[in-house]
Amino acid sequence: CDVRVERCWSRPGRDREENPSSEDLHEYALHRLELSELADEAFLTLAFPLQESATPPPMALHVGLPVRSVGFRFAVNAPFDLVASRSDLHEGSLVNHTICEAIPKAFLEFMAGPGQSMTCRAMKLLGAEAEASMLWRHVRERLLTNLAQLACVLTEDGDMAKPSECVERPSNALGLAASQLIPPALLQLSCGRYFVASSGNAAGHGGIEVLSWTHWVQVLSFRGGQWPDGLIASATQQSNPCDFFLPFCAWLEAELKESEQPSELLRSLWDLDLLPAFGSKVKPLRICQGPLLARPCMKLRADWQRWLCEAGVLKILEPRVRMALQGATPQLLEMLTATMPGRNFIAAACVSWHVTALDGFGGFAESFTVQAVLASLACLKDTFLADELPNGCDLRMPDPLPQPSSTTPAARLQWWRELGRWLWVPSVNKVISGHAARVTLHRPKDLMCSSYLGVAVIEAGSRSMTGAVLPELLGKTWGEDPLGWEVFLDAIGVNELDPVAEDEPEQRSLLFMQLGASLCKQDWWGNVLKSGLRVQGYVAQRLRKASATESGWLRSLPIKVEEGQSSSKGSQVRRLQRNICLSDHFLHDTYGRLGGHFLHYVRLPDAGMLGTAPAPSAIETLRSCLQAIGVRVEISAEGLLHVLKALREAGRCQNPEVYADVYKEVSSLNAEAWQIGTCMSKDSLQQAFSELIFVPPSTFKHIEDCTWDEEPMVQWLTGVPALQSHYQRYGPSLQSFFLDILKMPNVHPGFPPTALIAALRNLVQRVEEAMATHKPQAALPGTPTTAASLLESLPDLISQIYCRLAEACRKASVTCHSDVRRAFAQERLLLLPPLPQPEAASTVTARPGPLHPPRNSAPGRPLRTPQASQSEVTPAARVKRCPKRLFAREAWWDVEAQLADTKAANLNLHRFYGELPDADFFFLRVVGVRKCCSRADIAQRLKESMNCEGKLSHWSEGIAITDLEELEDVQLSSYFRPPGWRAPGEEDDENRESDEVLEPARSTFQPPPATAGSAHPPPWRSAEAAQDAERRAAEALEADASRRAAAEARERERRQQLEQLRGREQAQRQQQQQPPRQPQQGENQQRNDTLHQQQTSHTQQESRQRQQQSQPQTTTQRRPQEPILPQQQTQQQPQDMQRPGREIQPTQQHSPPHEAQHAQPARRGFTWSRLRAQQSQEEVQARVQQPATRSSGSQACVQKETGPAQQDEASKTSLEECGQTKQRMRGTRASAWAAFNRRAAEPEVEESGNQEDPNSADDEATGLLDRIESLEAAAEAKRLEAERLRRAVEE
Repeated sequence: CDVRVERCWSRPGRDREENPSSEDLHEYALHRLELSELADEAFLTLAFPLQESATPPPMALHVGLPVRSVGFRFAVNAPFDLVASRSDLHEGSLVNHTICEAIPKAFLEFMAGPGQSMTCRAMKLLGAEAEASMLWRHVRERLLTNLAQLACVLTEDGDMAKPSECVERPSNALGLAASQLIPPALLQLSCGRYFVASSGNAAGHGGIEVLSWTHWVQVLSFRGGQWPDGLIASATQQSNPCDFFLPFCAWLEAELKESEQPSELLRSLWDLDLLPAFGSKVKPLRICQGPLLARPCMKLRADWQRWLCEAGVLKILEPRVRMALQGATPQLLEMLTATMPGRNFIAAACVSWHVTALDGFGGFAESFTVQAVLASLACLKDTFLADELPNGCDLRMPDPLPQPSSTTPAARLQWWRELGRWLWVPSVNKVISGHAARVTLHRPKDLMCSSYLGVAVIEAGSRSMTGAVLPELLGKTWGEDPLGWEVFLDAIGVNELDPVAEDEPEQRSLLFMQLGASLCKQDWWGNVLKSGLRVQGYVAQRLRKASATESGWLRSLPIKVEEGQSSSKGSQVRRLQRNICLSDHFLHDTYGRLGGHFLHYVRLPDAGMLGTAPAPSAIETLRSCLQAIGVRVEISAEGLLHVLKALREAGRCQNPEVYADVYKEVSSLNAEAWQIGTCMSKDSLQQAFSELIFVPPSTFKHIEDCTWDEEPMVQWLTGVPALQSHYQRYGPSLQSFFLDILKMPNVHPGFPPTALIAALRNLVQRVEEAMATHKPQAALPGTPTTAASLLESLPDLISQIYCRLAEACRKASVTCHSDVRRAFAQERLLLLPPLPQPEAASTVTARPGPLHPPRNSAPGRPLRTPQASQSEVTPAARVKRCPKRLFAREAWWDVEAQLADTKAANLNLHRFYGELPDADFFFLRVVGVRKCCSRADIAQRLKESMNCEGKLSHWSEGIAITDLEELEDVQLSSYFRPPGWRAPGEEDDENRESDEVLEPARSTFQPPPATAGSAHPPPWRSAEAAQDAERRAAEALEADASRRAAAEARERERRQQLEQLRGREQAQRQQQQQPPRQPQQGENQQRNDTLHQQQTSHTQQESRQRQQQSQPQTTTQRRPQEPILPQQQTQQQPQDMQRPGREIQPTQQHSPPHEAQHAQPARRGFTWSRLRAQQSQEEVQARVQQPATRSSGSQACVQKETGPAQQDEASKTSLEECGQTKQRMRGTRASAWAAFNRRAAEPEVEESGNQEDPNSADDEATGLLDRIESLEAAAEAKRLEAERLRRAVEE
């Protein structure tokens, strides 16, 4: 066997020479094989083209010359036997068969040997077309069989593989698209095959398997590598799973259609992941898992069904894939899934899961399990509220419980109660051994509902109430329908919540505050109607069959309402919040026409809210529920009574039309309406109505305090209203209500004294307003008349009230008489009609003589009166009419005969009210007015009246001097003249008579001296003077504050010096172990000189103080006009302050020499407050300076007897006393008004600051050294005493 390469051209001869560029060069690899089976030397030659071509042309069989082609892409030259026509090979020839058997051998030898570089084209050289003759078909099969063990196929990965290890993609479009979904690596791992490269030489040339159903089953079953959950699971995690499942399902549908046994194909896919599931965490769907649902139930929430899918309860196809397959492969989708599941099927699946899969005993539920349980209960709840039963027969799912035999509501409810025995409900577990509460599953009969009428007792996420249903059920995730949940849980056997139980008070208080707001809302009752008959029946049963305690609790539920209240500034309305009870509400359909917007209503849902008109039976059910919780739903006497109470309590309704409508409704009630909703008798109800009589504009009266017809003026004065003026215009039914039902008298039988006393007070106030108004013809507010009419009719009104009051007192008891007497004694209720009073002296009229003639007047001498008093009254003189008010002690019934012609007779009560019936009985016996007054009695009453102060009024209150005397007589009367005083002109008359001028006697009276900074400014001071006084007071306060700050600074400096001395003393104590240093003679002499100077200074100070005390006190005898010199200020002290034990040091005692040369300005006069302030300041300065000015002998003695601690305590005590003195001055009026003025106070502050001794620090240091020496001497004495005692003990 040899191989050589031959070249040949496609155009031989002359064409090559003429056109060399048109020649095609072909190169072939020749392989010869000797045919030993033949007799002669015969060889088999195979010619393989070396040029690569996508579609190499077929080559012929040669017997020297080409004979024909059999489909091979390589040439064969051998001594074949030909037919007679030499156009074909003889197939029956034995030589030809021998040569054909040698062709596969020679082909394999070439590819395995010298033609290894051409192995990639081996399959392409065989050709895709198979020869029709059996001989050459056999040769082709032998060639493929020999090549099966030769890596001659190019894969998609670029490697060479054996044909037995390769698989070819299908040629049809659906199969090819589906094959593209299989990754080559997954095919190699699952099937051990490689995809043939589409451009490879082996593609489409036979001998290689095509991807088939078997390969797909192996691929879908594989788990491992990059596909731990399989190819389908990884495809579901893609962002768009439709890119995978749409071509896959299209191929699968085509295979099932083309298969003669599609059931066999589906059987092979029975346990394999096939389709994506609804939910990101759900495993792919399998046919063996039960009925696959194409979509979720449209009547249930999708998120609930997603939780059920994740728990494995439901198998629902992924929505996006479902929508894609509906248009692409509808037959496959219908074949594999149930397209439209019902609510009853979902409920049946949930029940089956509770019965077979859940086990809630003894273990805590995982979070996803709890969510699935809640989702299953939510689906069951909606099924129950829709009045359906779980049923899985349509999808061949067995029912956990047999269907009820009867279809009545009671039988269905009993079936649900039996089903509750097999269900699990999550709840809050009790806290055990300090661990937090966790969620567990329990049977319904062991739990208690966590809501009442749809209001949650505990908040979601709370674990405070153990043994209750998980509060998350009432949240938004699970339907946000607490009332529906409560109805469902009650149906499956969960215990009801008792709102009036004593356990869990915090949760029940939360329920108490929230439930009322829900029950009075229209939306809440609308949801009851929307939820169906189950909810309506439960609410009706719970409210109508509640116990008496629970019913009372419901009626008292608080509801926060917002009401508007007009402010006093104008039309602005303030919004106020207050709490009312649920029983204070009314049904709007019934009471809306009566109460308007003044009542609080509960509105029933209408067609606009529900979408359709509610059924009459449902509306009647709601009305009965509202009536059970205290809402007034029917027109009755009890309901109308509460309407009036609500209008009165709110205080917002002042419209009499509203009350008139209510009263008319009461008058039209029949006998049955008086007994609806109450156990009270008709008489009790009438008594209650009689206490709710509205009197415009805004008051309520009892029926006894009202009358139907009365005189208007007396009516508003006494406060007893006449209802005829308010309600007669609303029709005769109002008169029937007041007179027939409430038995109100047509005319008031008689006013009590208290009402008439109130009428007098009211009249006084109204007259005050009438006289103060600037529009007398305008209507007076609160009265049925104008100001001018009221003043004009005032005498008649007063007489009428006193007449009725006398009549009432005649019928009343003695106790009532005492009350009337007390009222007239404490208030000025004795009213007199207006008396003419002149506005000025020029308008006085003729009058009686004066009550008191002038004293010291000459006999026969006429009184000097103003010239205008002797003239006639001008017609233009205007007289002001002022009514008068008197106390009982200020008035009199009549005067003595000698006073009958005086002005006092004008005030006789007998003159005004003597003709009234029982007037003398009333004024003399009841009120206690004096029957007859003398001159002395009138004078006494005048003094008492003038001493009785009162507020300003337009009334003439009390007795004035002008009521008894003429103003000119009063001014000239000797009763009011100062001694030696003469009227202007009298001195000239007397001098002319006596022909001499008498010098009037000098009066001893002198006005008080003008002092600055008075504690009480005179009332006649002007506004500018008051501001100036206030400014000076502020300056005095600032000066006082600056003095205190300076004193505190000096005190801090002194304490710092003391601390330094104490530090030195401590250092000296540490050196006590060393022998004391003997003072030198110069030091002792200097110390003795210092002590001598201190003692001399102290002696001089005491002598000066004794001289000051011995000087006479002449301050009080000095004239106030004389200025007070500075040297006299130290002597001007009150007598009560010069007592033993109190020393007042002069302020200039320690003044420096350079300041004494300047003359100080004269200081203004002192007051008691100034003296006290000066004394307090000097005491403080003396106490501060006292430690520095003590005598050295006594100081040293005291220091030797007392220790350092006691001396420090004494210094603290003195400082505290100084601080207390400053604190007392700080709060007195003397610090503000009686302190020295600023200019006079500043030098004193400087003087007081300079009074400190500059050598005080040296004196204190000397004192400390003395104390150290005394302590050392005492220590030595104690040491000697201890030594003596020790020796005595030893002896």
